[in-house]
Order: sequence, then C-alpha cells, then structure tokens
Amino acid sequence: MGRTVEISGGSVANTMAGIASLGGSPAFIGKVGNDKLGKVFSHEIRASGSTSTAGTTAPACPRPSP
Repeated sequence: MGRTVEISGGSVANTMAGIASLGGSPAFIGKVGNDKLGKVFSHEIRASGSTSTAGTTAPACPRPSP
C-alpha cells in the first residue's frame, strides 16, 4: 500500500464547506476527538471558512486496526 492522506468529510462537513464557498456562515457545534483525526477535522473546518466551536474535545475513540 502506498502513502495515505487523511481527509475530513462527511455530509455535514461537505455541506458546511459548500455553504461557506457560497458566502454563507456555517458553524460546527459539537465535540471532536482529542486525537490526530480530531485535530485534522477542526483545522479543515476552519480552513473551509466555517466557524468551529468545537472547543470541547472527547477522549480519542478506539479505532479498528487496518
């Protein structure tokens, strides 16, 4: 397997990015994991032009091994 890239997404994140690209002001209100994926998600939400109020983090969730 070659190099992998982690990219946030999902219907909510994609919709928020679309709204921001059209000049809207979407906001994420919720918890994110206090792990690498949570940090990637928070960064990408802010980079898309959305407001992130994900100041609360939850412990990292166990993930299945690949």
